[in-house]
Amino acid sequence: MRLYCSNAIQAKLGCKCDKQPAPTDPLDSWYAHLITVRRRNIVVVTLLDFRFVILIAGVKEKQWAGIEGTILQRIRETLQAYEIPAEALDAYLPADTVFAKCAAAEPRERARLSSVVKQVRQVLLDDPDAQRLQNGINATSGTAGDGKVNYWVPARELKRALLLRYGVPIPAVELEFSLNLERYEARRTLIVPADTTFWALDDYLQTAYRWHRGHHHMFTLPPVPNRETPSLIAPAGLGECYASPEEQVFDERQTHLLDLLQEGDTFQYSYDFGDGWEIQCRLTRCLPNYPDPLPACTLLEGAAPPEDVGGLPGFLAFLDILSNKEDPAYMDTMLRGGRYWSIPWTMEHINYLYRDRHYSIR
Repeated sequence: MRLYCSNAIQAKLGCKCDKQPAPTDPLDSWYAHLITVRRRNIVVVTLLDFRFVILIAGVKEKQWAGIEGTILQRIRETLQAYEIPAEALDAYLPADTVFAKCAAAEPRERARLSSVVKQVRQVLLDDPDAQRLQNGINATSGTAGDGKVNYWVPARELKRALLLRYGVPIPAVELEFSLNLERYEARRTLIVPADTTFWALDDYLQTAYRWHRGHHHMFTLPPVPNRETPSLIAPAGLGECYASPEEQVFDERQTHLLDLLQEGDTFQYSYDFGDGWEIQCRLTRCLPNYPDPLPACTLLEGAAPPEDVGGLPGFLAFLDILSNKEDPAYMDTMLRGGRYWSIPWTMEHINYLYRDRHYSIR
């Protein structure tokens, strides 16, 4: 495994590293750079292809001799925090791992490193509480971008790459969803990782139903024998506005599916409180050894209504207009969304988005 050191790191180490081309597998090349923010030295360690960044703050002069060991320890701790299975982590970073120090040979790699460091520096300067200056903090817990229009979650992509490289299966759950539209049901079946949060499930459902995240949503769980009170899961601050006195409120970012659900449990997903779409959901089975850490759509039946169509009455009128080209409102309806809606939405579309590394999933 290589550690590409910037000129600033080399100066601290008191050595001149040979230039080496980037290895074919991006998992094997970590890059290190030294920056100063608010008079504190920060070592920025990153996997460039994933834009996965770890910060090591407050490195003292006497610690530079063993900086490689410190970096390896921080990488291991951060990957453990993201629940990388021990089997994959031990294979990726065995106890005798030693970095081969070198310098980036390609101008493109140096430019990419400069871009990442620039973004990290700006994040640190914009943080009024300087929380990210704490030692070992991972700087990419949200999404990262390439400066254009592509965004992804570095931790998710890195976890997926490690599991695929070492063939480690992960637990998953299968869920069924049904939206009653009177004339038919829009049904979906998804397989998602068992550690999925309700926040992520909202994103998966938005894609599966071809919606665009333009309205509020929440999940409601009825009482069951192992959970005596009904539950409401929603974005922070929203659940308290809609919860009844007897409902227990959970933050969807902090709540995983299996924290509240078990095999056979049902719940409801509500989206767009104006149109009032209510999807009935059921956790059908748990899969202890699923080969892919990404979600997958395995069933799609029935088109979902378009956004802002006016609820069920508006959608039925929308269907009637599109079925009659002589209707005076036909052309206007086509221009306002009918043409887009009439293009079939398939499982191939959904799974392509789920697997595209530039899909901004949570």
